[in-house]
Amino acid sequence: MSLTFKFTGGDVAPEHYNETYGVLNNYAEQARFLCSLLRKHSDRPSTGSIILDVGCGTGALAEHLTRSLINFPFEYLGIDPEERFIEYAQQRELKNARFECASFPTVLESIPYCTLILFSTYLLQSVDDINSLADAVQSALAHCNQNGAVVFSFFDEQAYRFQFEDGPFSIVLPSEKWCGRGWSEFDSTSGKRYFELNFSNRMSGVMFGSAAEYLPLTRHTLRSALRFAGELQFYPGEDRGLERDGTRWWCYVRPRH
Repeated sequence: MSLTFKFTGGDVAPEHYNETYGVLNNYAEQARFLCSLLRKHSDRPSTGSIILDVGCGTGALAEHLTRSLINFPFEYLGIDPEERFIEYAQQRELKNARFECASFPTVLESIPYCTLILFSTYLLQSVDDINSLADAVQSALAHCNQNGAVVFSFFDEQAYRFQFEDGPFSIVLPSEKWCGRGWSEFDSTSGKRYFELNFSNRMSGVMFGSAAEYLPLTRHTLRSALRFAGELQFYPGEDRGLERDGTRWWCYVRPRH
């Protein structure tokens, strides 16, 4: 059975994907961070090692990763349920990279063991509950090789509540041509945080909006939920978009040996 993620690319056209989601994601910085983790924690990979990117979108991160890993014999596989995004990603014609319209964890049945399994920004935070998150991480870890790892990013709910109030907020964007508004509220009934985001580009007129519910994660809750899955390390993420210092974190999980 495929894992259900509640966050998708919405109605954003593939040609505007980088322009819109790139507002909140610095793909170049993410690629540098992931490469530093690979060099720090992994032995030099053997030919045929695979990076699996779950929720790859139109392949923006893949383009930066393949450039940064030019001297490493990696193969990159990006999967996404949106066929239109995959078709756009395939047009990039990146060396040592391929893209498929596929679901997780079904895709694991047809690929070799991986050196790195990456879940797209906040993707794991959009599953039904903490048990579903733990199951996804364990499934991924079971398909990692000896030096493999699972990586995903998340909003730290404790830091978020300290720095934000529920209700409407403005989104601080890195480019003056973009403006954004949002709404955030913690639902005590469902135990999830609701986000609604709306962006517009003053220059091109491009507009997009998205809404999703996220699990209220903290480093403490992740340590508890994944204590039997593997060895966890946390790294602070870059400040960007609606984030503030300490709200975005990367979780790096290695199998226990």
